[in-house]
Amino acid sequence: TDHRAAAFASAVALAVYLFTLAPTVTGEDGGEFMAAAYSLGIPHPTGYPLWTFLAHLFTYIPFGEVAWRISLMSAFWASATVYCVVLTLRHRNLSRLTSISAALALAVSREFWEQSVIAEVYTLNAFFVILCLYLLLRWRDSHSPTILYTFTLLYSLSLSNHSTMALLGPLFLAYIFYHSPTLLRDYRSLGICIAVFAAGLLVQLYLPIRSRANPAMDWGNPETLQAFWDVFTRKQYQAMMSDERSLGLFFRQVLAFMKYYLWEFTPWVLLLAIPGMKQLYAHSKSAGLLILATFLIILLAS
Repeated sequence: TDHRAAAFASAVALAVYLFTLAPTVTGEDGGEFMAAAYSLGIPHPTGYPLWTFLAHLFTYIPFGEVAWRISLMSAFWASATVYCVVLTLRHRNLSRLTSISAALALAVSREFWEQSVIAEVYTLNAFFVILCLYLLLRWRDSHSPTILYTFTLLYSLSLSNHSTMALLGPLFLAYIFYHSPTLLRDYRSLGICIAVFAAGLLVQLYLPIRSRANPAMDWGNPETLQAFWDVFTRKQYQAMMSDERSLGLFFRQVLAFMKYYLWEFTPWVLLLAIPGMKQLYAHSKSAGLLILATFLIILLAS
């Protein structure tokens, strides 16, 4: 079955990550995130409340150093991402071999692999991106209210992990209303979606609640509404950003992204994406455009 194929690819990826998992504190933001997770503190903006809480649960694993346990969460979400990639590709009628190969190519790509073996927020974010896409594609075929509500909740929760998801929100909404324009007049379904979305946002209350407890790490001290908003919108970083906003800078950033993209997958694997996107677009124009637009939004946002 498709789930067996997905489980196989996920298990292979997890085995690779476990073999190469960082044994202790690493560079980047690893030490900060580990300290925040262990003490239920607040790391740098946007505070990452969902990641911090989930990582804290991993500290209760009864073996290994605390740093290793927290890094293990990155491996867990990375392997879960691989699982969802296989399911998504199989849902678009790609063969099992192609789906598994593509998912494992992602699993061992340089940056994804690196982020899968250290304490960082990106594998959880990747999991949310692919799971939201998978649910949207399934909903488009079935128009199941349950799938729509599940998508809404997961998307809402994803906003508590990384700000990239906020940029994808308008695209996801456009896709939903394009395939179900009558949803705007379905007040019951709209009301449930709004209620579910609001419930997911409650995770953000972690920030002011924990801040009032004065944890060892309390970045931004988001106890007041203004302080909370400053952390949520990353206001502290604005002072470190250059005032330069030019077309030249924008194109240099896009070229830098493409350079690293080639470095990730090599030109040969990148070329394989072209027939893949062509087949996806031929099978479903809206699905092809959804995947392509997701890629472009992440490219431009980076």
